Amino acid sequence: MTTNSEPQENCIIHPRASSTKQAEGETLEDQEKLGRILANHNNWKVVEVFGWIHSGRKTERQDMEEV
Repeated sequence: MTTNSEPQENCIIHPRASSTKQAEGETLEDQEKLGRILANHNNWKVVEVFGWIHSGRKTERQDMEEV
């Protein structure tokens, strides 16, 4: 963890896969782990993780409403 005197900024992690089959390759858990590594490296505080399997082509998406 960075020992930086600057205040932490908040961030969210949004792992996503378009289908269950796609999620089998790089899992949502893998994406979350990478997001946490990035957050730690940048001294960001993870305040929420939103992760779903759904198509990015849809215009109405529950995850985007919650974010």
